[in-house]
Amino acid sequence: MHFANLRIACRALLGLDESSALLTVVHQRALCFARRIQIPRSQGAEDEDPEHVATRIATQVQRSLEVVERQAGLAPVRTVWVGPHPYCALIARCTSEQTGLECLQLELQAELRFAAGTGELPPEKAAGALIAIGAALRSEDPAAASPAASQDSALSWLSKLKAA
Repeated sequence: MHFANLRIACRALLGLDESSALLTVVHQRALCFARRIQIPRSQGAEDEDPEHVATRIATQVQRSLEVVERQAGLAPVRTVWVGPHPYCALIARCTSEQTGLECLQLELQAELRFAAGTGELPPEKAAGALIAIGAALRSEDPAAASPAASQDSALSWLSKLKAA
């Protein structure tokens, strides 16, 4: 086996809010694919079954990842990070069952330490926190985006944030 022929797997993040999900695929620290998945409510269902919503999201993730593999010519996605969201565990389980991929929950409270006195981050604000963290960690330095600078972790930005 030649190691040069091994293709580094892509990773995906499924960020969620009340009305949509954003599926992004990253390969060697480069954004390769992004798709906004609307989460429409069934007609007349004010209190929709979370299992049904999670299954619909999982179906859309599966279809999107099939497109990425088929049309982009990238290495297959092996891991999907899901969250933060109140139904994160349920969505991760349904997505794993439907795709056969490792689907891990992204729980910001466990990954980040906020300054004393800031309190808990409400789940409904966690998606916005990811956007703010991503913007703060963006680098215009070309050396930082090189594959040599890449770390093995799907969420290597967390180690940068923890060090700050």
